[in-house]
Amino acid sequence: MNLLPTRRAVLGAIPAFAAAAALPAMSAPAADMPHPAWTRQAVIYQINVRQYSEAGTLAAVQADLPRLKALGVDILWLMPWQPIGALNRKGRLGSYYSIRDYTAVNPEFGTLADAKAFVAAAHQLGFKVILDWVANHTAWDHPWASAHKDWYKLNAKGEVYAVTFNEGQPGEERWDDVIGLDYRSQGLRAAMIDAMAFWVRETGLDGFRCDVASLVPTDFWVRARRALEAVKPMFMLAESDAIDLHTSGAFDMTYDWTLPDQVFKKIGQGEPGVPLLKAWLAQQPAGYPAHALRMRFTSNHDFNSWHGTDAELYGDARQALAVLSFTLPGMPLIYNGQESGLAKRLAFFEKDPIAWGRHELAGFYRELTALKHRHPALAAGPYGGPVTLLDAPDDVVAFERRQGDDVVRVAVNLSGRPQVWQGRPLAPWRWAITAEGGYRPAFHFSPRRNWINDPNGLVFDAATGVYHLFYQYNPFGDQWGHMSWGHASSRDLLHWEHLPLAIPEDERASIFSGSVVIDHANTAGFGAGAWVAIYTGALRRPEGGQAQDLAYSRDGGTSWTKHAGNPVLDLGLRDFRDPKVFWHAPSGRWVMAVVLPDEHRVAFYASANLRDWTQLSHFGPAGETRAIWECPDLIHFPEQDRWLLKVDTFDGHPAGSGAQCWVGRFDGRAFTAEGEAFWADHGSDFYAALSFGGLPAGRRPLWLAWMNQHAYAKDTPTAPWRGAMALPRELSLVRAPEGWRLAQAPVSTAALRGEARQLAGAGVIAAAGDCCELLWELDPGAAESSMLGLRCGANGELVRIGLDHRAGRVWIDRSASGAQPSARHWAGRREQAWAGACGPLALQVLVDRCSVEVFSGDGRVSLTELVFPSETSQDLAVVAQGGVWARSALTCWPLKPRA
Repeated sequence: MNLLPTRRAVLGAIPAFAAAAALPAMSAPAADMPHPAWTRQAVIYQINVRQYSEAGTLAAVQADLPRLKALGVDILWLMPWQPIGALNRKGRLGSYYSIRDYTAVNPEFGTLADAKAFVAAAHQLGFKVILDWVANHTAWDHPWASAHKDWYKLNAKGEVYAVTFNEGQPGEERWDDVIGLDYRSQGLRAAMIDAMAFWVRETGLDGFRCDVASLVPTDFWVRARRALEAVKPMFMLAESDAIDLHTSGAFDMTYDWTLPDQVFKKIGQGEPGVPLLKAWLAQQPAGYPAHALRMRFTSNHDFNSWHGTDAELYGDARQALAVLSFTLPGMPLIYNGQESGLAKRLAFFEKDPIAWGRHELAGFYRELTALKHRHPALAAGPYGGPVTLLDAPDDVVAFERRQGDDVVRVAVNLSGRPQVWQGRPLAPWRWAITAEGGYRPAFHFSPRRNWINDPNGLVFDAATGVYHLFYQYNPFGDQWGHMSWGHASSRDLLHWEHLPLAIPEDERASIFSGSVVIDHANTAGFGAGAWVAIYTGALRRPEGGQAQDLAYSRDGGTSWTKHAGNPVLDLGLRDFRDPKVFWHAPSGRWVMAVVLPDEHRVAFYASANLRDWTQLSHFGPAGETRAIWECPDLIHFPEQDRWLLKVDTFDGHPAGSGAQCWVGRFDGRAFTAEGEAFWADHGSDFYAALSFGGLPAGRRPLWLAWMNQHAYAKDTPTAPWRGAMALPRELSLVRAPEGWRLAQAPVSTAALRGEARQLAGAGVIAAAGDCCELLWELDPGAAESSMLGLRCGANGELVRIGLDHRAGRVWIDRSASGAQPSARHWAGRREQAWAGACGPLALQVLVDRCSVEVFSGDGRVSLTELVFPSETSQDLAVVAQGGVWARSALTCWPLKPRA
């Protein structure tokens, strides 16, 4: 109905005539009144058929249903589609709520066949459909007004009269185009229920939104619902906030005007928002039963036509307030046109179609509907989690909702000033939404809980076809400490099985990084085929001390025994660590590469039995030496008769810590570099890479790295785990003008791919997801540069990947990607020179929930970065700059690991 100034007070209480007309109370429903399962995480969408299109018909709305499906809404609420009265009509076309015939379709909108076709098409797409029902009054020229005058309220003269409130008093309100019904009449009650049931039987409606529901006796609604549910289950929405509509079991959901009236509008008028919202939260649930569903909204037909547009009511706050309506308890409503900014008040009694434009806010609402669907914590009523306020700056409201294992955290900047919340910049009137576990990678390894860092003991067991990953692990917390070896295994390097703790620290030493070999020939005397771990034992004493220890396993790495003769290599140094051991066939012995961190040297040792070691040579200082060295690896490439020496540096990489490499020769005693050092990965988060031992002959080398860096690893916003591994990569050497260089190819994710989406040229792929693989095939033509935007959100978040076609460079910039664990080391562009950027090229990009990895088709480019965007930031955009491409083809596959 048209919402005039006094109407809110009218709807707040049942009038005396309604109370007097009430019949004996019916049995009350159970306190935990069930609602249809499809309502729990649903979004409702209101359709004003007249203004939805130029045609103003049901058929025109039906044609747009695929777009609404893509928007992500679930329940379609159609304003009344019945014929409108002519007598005392308002305006040329009249009010939708002045009904002349309850069981017919307004010719303005179509026919009964059109109504049936609309509902059937909506059901085919998975929507539920509810119809606006006007039970309090009819048009003056409804046939009942003459045939059943006793069904109406009559004045002292025995005449029907316009619905009037506060008659003869200040604030009197008259609805001149309608006359009120009198529910003391049993005939009226039966006829009204029959009319409602007609639409359920004829079209298959799923429920009703009931206009001014509290002006009709509650017991009528109880009986109506029971009658309708004899046909099919119903969803009932009341335009009222009366508590008894819930306690009676008549309605699933009621309006909540308090949030827009007491909070949203006042924020739009310039009042500080956080105190308003906290005061509102303190008043909830204000006597409503636990099962009550409440509708949240920033606009509807009344708000838009009589109060103002979103821009008029809320100004720059309008999107922030919509975020709150979707994330606070309740079911959110979108009024048709809001996804296009709806910049005008739609006329109520005349034709005034929506100017749809480019649907510029569709992506924003699509993000919110997807968020609602993903998270049980955001479900309505008793199905979702309660609101728990979190610490935040004065102008930021932050809260979490928790349901079982699902936890969603929301922070909204309710001011025109920039704010920071938990290391995440919040621009004016912007927001951040994260989920506990929401950053957990889908296809990268992460622990169930607690801290991890360097990969250790990577080995392939040819007997079982299983890859084993050991790793630095804190069994007791999510910060570095109590270093032990965790253990996991995989058959495909994408799905990992968590295994029991392998080698725990003890009173003597913590278990630092190292490697595992399978001793097929029993050289160490622990048994043929025994697994031997060679690792750094870090002494647990004030003065420290590091030496190399052994442990062995006779059951394929499940249980381990520490060697009684530890340590097996001890120089009496405080820092001496990270042994990588491999079998060197030409010399018939084991070789160890181990670092002297402060001396910037890699030491090489040899052993016939893994217990007794003889020094062979040193490499270094060389390359980057401003910080300590760690985690060496020496990898053979037989085809080129070359070796790659990798060592990590704690600082000095363009982004902080990173891995530097040399290519050269190893003769079984010493490594000789054949050129300058280069970085293994030019992104911020690739450290401590280690190659797998035990790979079959002819298989390319394969390594895996810790996807993090020391500058901020302890501050990444994840829980209850902290740390993840980069995707394993196959390695090869390629010739470049500057000498031998490393090429890396991530293990194939083809088995995880969903249906591909294609984008030719510039444009957007909406809802690309938080886990996807991209292949960008590009001929730059006249374009000077190109950019790919990932994890784009309506809150301004995105990750940029760029190509400078003139200079021959590829780069990544996560400055606007969301949470920033480090003020110094996070923002900024990381880039790599690549001649391939100047001509036709291919880029492969792997996006997981907290990471982006970029590879060139030739393997020369490798950029790995952590990112922590809001969960709603999932769009993708492609842009050319400074010219036109000859060709751009982007393929996007969603990646969905098996459960």
